[in-house]
Amino acid sequence: MSNYIPKNLEFDDSGREKLIQGITKISKAVKSTLGPRGKTVLIESPDHVGGITITKDGVTVANSIFLEDPVENLAVQMLKDAARRTANTAGDGTTTAIVLAEGIVKHGQKHMDARNNVTEVVKSINKYSEKVIAHLEEHSKTVTKDMLLDVASISANNDKDLGTIISDAYNKVGKNGIVTVERSQNHETYATVTNGIKIDRGYSSNLFITNQKNDECILEDTHILVCDQEISNILQIETILKPIIQKNEKLLIIGGCSPNVVNTLAANVVRNGLKLCSIIPPNFGYKQHELMQDIALSVGAKYFSEKTGDNLNKIMMEDLGHADKVIAGKSQTVIIKNNQMTAEIETRISDLKEQQLNTDIVADREFINERIASLSGSIGSIYVGGNSDVEQKEKFDRVEDAVCAVRSAFEE
Repeated sequence: MSNYIPKNLEFDDSGREKLIQGITKISKAVKSTLGPRGKTVLIESPDHVGGITITKDGVTVANSIFLEDPVENLAVQMLKDAARRTANTAGDGTTTAIVLAEGIVKHGQKHMDARNNVTEVVKSINKYSEKVIAHLEEHSKTVTKDMLLDVASISANNDKDLGTIISDAYNKVGKNGIVTVERSQNHETYATVTNGIKIDRGYSSNLFITNQKNDECILEDTHILVCDQEISNILQIETILKPIIQKNEKLLIIGGCSPNVVNTLAANVVRNGLKLCSIIPPNFGYKQHELMQDIALSVGAKYFSEKTGDNLNKIMMEDLGHADKVIAGKSQTVIIKNNQMTAEIETRISDLKEQQLNTDIVADREFINERIASLSGSIGSIYVGGNSDVEQKEKFDRVEDAVCAVRSAFEE
């Protein structure tokens, strides 16, 4: 009987009352953050270890609430789940989801009596919710540049400066582009936009550097080799290396190279002035395979993969991709291409969007976002700064919500 846990049993009106009390408590805490004039909430750190969180993000407030009464806490857990699902699907609107849930529960209570069939009441609520959604879709408007600024500003707590930064970033990257939110290294909040593919891997040797001022290897009008198998001998890529060297052209290798191969390439760069660079593949596991497929598709290269049994020794010049410019830094590489998006890329993007709708896992949704951004060739990054950790965290939550709100406005 060591695992025996006694249970409190609550029935009928008393059980229902406690559930409603739990819903009211979480809703009251969360709804104070609602809208552009919403107030921030102070949350003590878990386990009283020091530090506080100041936020206006509904799901953050909801996740911090645990009630002493177990029945009331059950209601809290249900509303938390609703808020999390809203955050996963739309990225914003978590406070609204909890306020609507409270409203539906309290109004639904009026019909929970002996005269009404409970199942029919639930069916009726679902039927009317479908009518409301249909009405909203019918009256929805396509987002314009001015509306984009309003959506971003309102979601950022009526902060026009943040709204301008967010809307400008989205106007630059376009509908298929992706805007990410990161922490700034100083107090300033600013945005950068990359028109190309951003890979979180830098050059494999600093001898590839061509721009000493910025520690970058810059290759213009360059060929690109994409492979996931290690190049252990320079002779494996001799068929493409010879013509590239003879014509004094440039080559970027996205693939693992043994130390000997990296040293050989680097020595030729230094001694013979060749324009070569290698970076290791981004990420790992299944994510690496999918990202490499996307990169190859974007630059028009054949992806040589061990998984599909490709033989790198048989590579030809026509198997290489092309980019207008490559900027390889210490920790990241940007591939810029000015050619038009092909039908194949558009198909892949629409497939990924469909895939995104069918997953509830936040990490997977974010990864698919990265893939769409790589394929569309536009990535915006907003760097959030603050004068203290507390201020930066509060502002970061607001910007993250506003970015998701704008993305949702674009989609629907």
